[in-house]
Amino acid sequence: MAAAKKTRKPEQQPKRTKGENRARTAAFGAVQVASALIERFGWPGGTVLLGWWFVEKYATAEQKVRIVETYVLGTGIGGKWPLAVALGFFSLVLLAQRTVYVRRISTLQKEVDRLAQWKTDHQDARIDGPLHSSEPPRQLDK
Repeated sequence: MAAAKKTRKPEQQPKRTKGENRARTAAFGAVQVASALIERFGWPGGTVLLGWWFVEKYATAEQKVRIVETYVLGTGIGGKWPLAVALGFFSLVLLAQRTVYVRRISTLQKEVDRLAQWKTDHQDARIDGPLHSSEPPRQLDK
């Protein structure tokens, strides 16, 4: 008879409390919402929407009035620093979005080039010679 296999019990991991599970679920949900906003509206639009939501949820009425007066109406600006901060922040966000798009376009272009080369090679192998479209275009005599 074959010897019976002994099964090992996995180490018991400490159980999470309901509060910890809710916190993890909320954090995961917040990350999903932020990434969906950034995918849909880009970094600039996603940042504006997340900033609006944060102010709407956590700012007091007085803070909301000050934000509107300063950044929307432009009143009460003693110096140029509020506009400079906003301009600098959104410039960084736009550069981040540009970097994301450049990488995405580069990846897509490499894939298009790879597929085009595969198609040419595949067709050349099928007809035992180069395709007419594989040759450089002929110059027409005038």
